[in-house]
Amino acid sequence: INAPRLVELDFSFNNFTRTMPPNLGSLKGLARFTVTHNLLRTVEAEGFSFLTSLTNCSNLQDLDIGLNRFKGELPTSIANFSTTLQQLIAGANQISGTIPEGIKNLIGLTWLVISMNSITGEIPVGIG
Repeated sequence: INAPRLVELDFSFNNFTRTMPPNLGSLKGLARFTVTHNLLRTVEAEGFSFLTSLTNCSNLQDLDIGLNRFKGELPTSIANFSTTLQQLIAGANQISGTIPEGIKNLIGLTWLVISMNSITGEIPVGIG
């Protein structure tokens, strides 16, 4: 993807299927990324590699992947998002496992939505 000055990418409310491209991190200027309300999914081989790639977007403030079919555990790499990240919305998917401990490092986070998944364990101390 060659659009380094792209600031907002919004593909919400469509019927997109398949998986996310793993090279989204090349969109260095991205501040808002939204794919909510689609039929997107993860596959075991790739998992959430697109999220890991997005950690390269140091201006990212809003990330919304809610209401899709993303499956599996959230990667520990989400702790590497910039402290400018304010919203992380991943509700209504098929996410399992625990909340990564490093999420507490996202000191700019004001909105975290992970409802309607199969997350287990405890809420990390220091979150919020």
